[in-house]
Amino acid sequence: MRTKILLLFLFEWTQVVSGQEIKIGEPFTFKAPAKHTGTDVKKTEIYNKDTNNPNYLEDGVKYKIVDISGNTIGLKVDPPFKESEGSISKASYYNYKLFYVSKEEFLAKAEKIAEVPDRFSVGILTLPFKFRPQDEKTFEAQFNLSSTLNWRVGKFYSTDYYIQIGAGLGSVELNSNNSLGIGADENINAATLTMFTGVMLQYKKVQAGIYCGVDQINNQKHYQWRNNGNLWFGFGVGYQLFNVDLGGGSKKDVQ
Repeated sequence: MRTKILLLFLFEWTQVVSGQEIKIGEPFTFKAPAKHTGTDVKKTEIYNKDTNNPNYLEDGVKYKIVDISGNTIGLKVDPPFKESEGSISKASYYNYKLFYVSKEEFLAKAEKIAEVPDRFSVGILTLPFKFRPQDEKTFEAQFNLSSTLNWRVGKFYSTDYYIQIGAGLGSVELNSNNSLGIGADENINAATLTMFTGVMLQYKKVQAGIYCGVDQINNQKHYQWRNNGNLWFGFGVGYQLFNVDLGGGSKKDVQ
C-alpha cells in the first residue's frame, strides 16, 4: 500500500515539475512522432494506408485537446489541413478525426504553443504619481483610475509592445499655492478628468509603461488651477494577477 501511495505521489509530482498543464482547448505540438491508440508499433511509417489514419501522430503539427478521460487525452488537428493533390494528402489522414494518446506519451512529447495575445484589448490603469514639468516641476500622488484601449504593435523576443490611449477620473488638491480662486486656509479635493497616451511593455506577466496626458477640472473659471490642461508624465509598473477568458469555453485541469 505504501509503495502504491509513493508511486502515485511521484507521478503527480512529475506532472507539476514538468510545467505541463493539460487543459481542454489547449493548443500544442509534438516534439517527436507520438503513439496513439491506433498505432501499430510493428510499423515505422507515419501513414497507414490500410486504415487511412496516421500510424504515428506527426510532430510539428498543431493539435488541440478536446477530451480528457482518465489516463487518455483526446485531440484533433486544429486548424484542419487544406486539401491537396499528391500521393499523400494529410487532410484525408487527419481532418476532423479524434485521436487518443496516453497521458505518459503526451507529457513526454507534447510542447505547448504559446497563444498570441489579441491585437486590441482593454484594461484598467492607475498611476502612482504624475510629474508636471511646468514652473515648480512638481510631483503629485493623488487618486486616479482610468480605462485603456491597448493596441499590440509587435513582439521583440519575449516582450510584447503596446500603445495605449485612455481616459478616467482622479482627484487633485487645490490650495492657494496652485489655484488663484482658493483662500489661504482652504484645501479642496477637486475631481479631474484625465486623458492620456503611452507605451507599455509586457514580459510574461510583468508590465511597465510610460505615459503623458492632461487633466481638466470642473469650474476652472472659478478655481483657476495652474495645471489645468498642462502636460504631465507618469510611469507605472504592474503584474498580471489573472486572466479573464472571454471565449466562454470550458477548460478542464488535470492535476
